[in-house]
Amino acid sequence: MKTVDQLKLVYAKSPSIVKRWMGVNILSAFALAVSEYVTAISIQMLLVGLGLLAATSLPKVFHDVPMGLGLALSALVLTAFLRATFQTLNYQSSYEVRETFVKHLRTLFFKDIFYSKNRRSKSLQSLQHHIGEIFPKASNWLFFWIAMFVALVQAAGIAIFLMWISVPMTLVSLGFIGVLGLAILSINRWIKEVG
Repeated sequence: MKTVDQLKLVYAKSPSIVKRWMGVNILSAFALAVSEYVTAISIQMLLVGLGLLAATSLPKVFHDVPMGLGLALSALVLTAFLRATFQTLNYQSSYEVRETFVKHLRTLFFKDIFYSKNRRSKSLQSLQHHIGEIFPKASNWLFFWIAMFVALVQAAGIAIFLMWISVPMTLVSLGFIGVLGLAILSINRWIKEVG
């Protein structure tokens, strides 16, 4: 059985625990996106508390809140704690999904060996290759795809909130990010040509 077919079969028969961990992963990604804004507001509150920034620069919701150094520091500490918690949940959920998939890949592999109709014998080298090479690489591939998905969810959350605040400024910011990406690509190409 090919590894890709095994991955499809594992995904199709994935237990509810994998779906729960993926749900935790997605929710923690959204929470991390929200924590980015809470961190920005907390830093602005700290600057207002220090007298370095006018209170009118804060969002309108916070104009009537009495700004103090204690409130701003408390908000920063709480935000740091929540951010650490959500990052831990994010990483742990990715790890649990990866380990569950490896367990299912191994189970399918051994079922193929012991319970298949043709029951052809596999060499020890083939067993070692699957268990030592293919399954860890497949699990790392899955782990990094989950990490990329989480980063995209987080970026989408930030982009949606930015669009809600100001559409023109968001479009300008995204345009500059695109220009910066193109500049980095051209610098990388130039370095490859020179080096």
